[in-house]
Amino acid sequence: MANDYDKLFREYQKTHVKPDKKYSMLPTVLKLATPLKNKVVVDIGCGDGFFSFRFAKKAKKVYGIDNSKKQIDEANKHSSQNTQFVFSDMSDFNYQKSDIINTPFVLGYIKSPKTILKLFQKFHSSLNKKGKIIGIIDAPKSNVHDNKMFGSVKTIESLQEGMKLKIDLYDNKKIVTLNAVYHTKETIKDLLARAGFTDIKWHEPIISKAGIKIHGAKFWEKYLNNLDIAYFTAKKL
Repeated sequence: MANDYDKLFREYQKTHVKPDKKYSMLPTVLKLATPLKNKVVVDIGCGDGFFSFRFAKKAKKVYGIDNSKKQIDEANKHSSQNTQFVFSDMSDFNYQKSDIINTPFVLGYIKSPKTILKLFQKFHSSLNKKGKIIGIIDAPKSNVHDNKMFGSVKTIESLQEGMKLKIDLYDNKKIVTLNAVYHTKETIKDLLARAGFTDIKWHEPIISKAGIKIHGAKFWEKYLNNLDIAYFTAKKL
């Protein structure tokens, strides 16, 4: 689905401080990527480097790719010796050999499962032995999944594979609206297996100590009980 991040990127940057993104998504992805020492990471849909720069603190090398020129330009302003940011569409990118591929929400921008399968096959081919893919997908549990106090409201006609998904992101007030396609967990698991991945797992998110200190345990208990996303990992033998 078309989201013009060249136009939206300044607004989208404001989502980095949302409680769910800062205190749960980030620490959860970093935990799933552990250990990072001596690893090469490819961060797909890297934007301005939200995940990439955190990976780079411990990884050997991080490649960030995004199809928004302005977001890549923004990431390059803060590039370090072990980061490289590339303007490219994920389906056309010539993937380097890597140990970890991070795919946060980007599968929701691909309508066809066949196209996702081809992408997973490219990932599998490019990963080193025992490499893994990490992903986050939207997983609303109702036609209007109201998670506004934690950062999002997701609207969908029905919870069926391939349906259009409207995503309003909030931090007290609405920041930006994004469009995506809903893919079921069953579809993603099947496509990963068909691409050759094994040890496919779904994971519960974690909350950082800082997040608990700032917002309190009850806040996060409500968040976990009303979760509208799902994390997965899969490995290459």
